[in-house]
Amino acid sequence: MANVEVVNKRAKCRYCPKSKVGLGDYACDSGKNGTSGMISHIRKYYKYYPPNQDKTQKIITGDKGQSNKLVARGFVQSDVMDACVEMIVIDELSFSFVEKKSFMRFCSVVCPMIEVLRKRKTVRRFLKMYNAQKE
Repeated sequence: MANVEVVNKRAKCRYCPKSKVGLGDYACDSGKNGTSGMISHIRKYYKYYPPNQDKTQKIITGDKGQSNKLVARGFVQSDVMDACVEMIVIDELSFSFVEKKSFMRFCSVVCPMIEVLRKRKTVRRFLKMYNAQKE
């Protein structure tokens, strides 16, 4: 009988902090593990990964106002803030609405590139828009 050496292939995540022992170490043998170890690692420690999407990349969407023509739109955080403030004012919501779990979940699904909205930023944006319209 021949001697067979069993090697467990492991991979190390380059984005996880080096100070935490065992973090970012997962099985990577393509025959035994496939990509399930990597996927579960990414889902568990996604906060350490740089964002995958380029914020300057335009997205093709339908514009209902122009007879359903396709339009390329870029992501602009300030436009999102303006739309959020308008929604709060029109629907008479409290400014703390942007910090509720359900709204944060909605934003992360609809637009993953959006920065987390905070009440203070929203109030400042509202006051800025109010003063601009007042003048």
